[in-house]
Amino acid sequence: MSKRAFKAPGIRAIARVMSYFRQGLGVAAAAALLAACSRGETEPAAEGSSPLESATLPALPAVDPPLDRAGLLLAVGRAASDFAGGSSDAARQRELDGRRFEVGLRFGCPSDESASRTWSFDEATRVLRVRIEPDLTARSPLAFGSRFARFEAVEGFLIRRPWLLQAACPAVQAEPGDVAAAPAPPGPDAAPAQGAAPIIGLAHFFTEQDSRTLRRANRAYQATVKLAEDEQPSSQGYDLVLAGRLAALPDGRVIACMDQGAEVPPACVVSVSFDRVALQRPDGTLVAAWTSG
Repeated sequence: MSKRAFKAPGIRAIARVMSYFRQGLGVAAAAALLAACSRGETEPAAEGSSPLESATLPALPAVDPPLDRAGLLLAVGRAASDFAGGSSDAARQRELDGRRFEVGLRFGCPSDESASRTWSFDEATRVLRVRIEPDLTARSPLAFGSRFARFEAVEGFLIRRPWLLQAACPAVQAEPGDVAAAPAPPGPDAAPAQGAAPIIGLAHFFTEQDSRTLRRANRAYQATVKLAEDEQPSSQGYDLVLAGRLAALPDGRVIACMDQGAEVPPACVVSVSFDRVALQRPDGTLVAAWTSG
């Protein structure tokens, strides 16, 4: 066999490789040209910024925070004012429907004498016992009676001391030597009778079509907790924290007010759907919790 015959296959193989290489360069050049054209059709990014930074992202919808005690009481105050003054607040009430809330109700203060919200502590066993009964029902002997009659069941709570915009025990403000003011004389300008404080409550209204699994059937909320040796019960009571959503009544309103007389604040109830009921110390420490359903 001659040297030329022996080298011919190798030369042909090298020629094929060079042909493939030239074809690859052509493809790469075409890809580079297309990329350059594509970059030319778009606006350059700002100097010093990345493509992600220069892109415009859609704005996220704003989420309203839950109404706290102050926010809820102010909403009730507006509704009571509109009701007493004969103004329509239908538009404002529609905006409240579905709004989340989280409201604290302080109880067990040194000055409290309530039978429906109580706590006790056994020093020997170090056991804390708490019992909270709903004080708004379909049979509540309050100004709400006629309004509640249309519902199969009502379960809720009164907001005691609604002039306090935060959950707290009342502070004694009297100074030594103070003398109690004499009662106002009767007449057209006399102050309302003692005990005419605003009546405000939160309640879940149930119709015959609503699920019965969400009802407590007026069962009390009870908790039994053993405290540590170095832990003492709260000297300033406990907070009943109610959380859920505001829910429109059949007339479209969330807050329903009833007349109690020209010189007495209207009685108002807030229609809600409770998601969670919790028991907390004043510093926010959780003691117990109950969820709906």
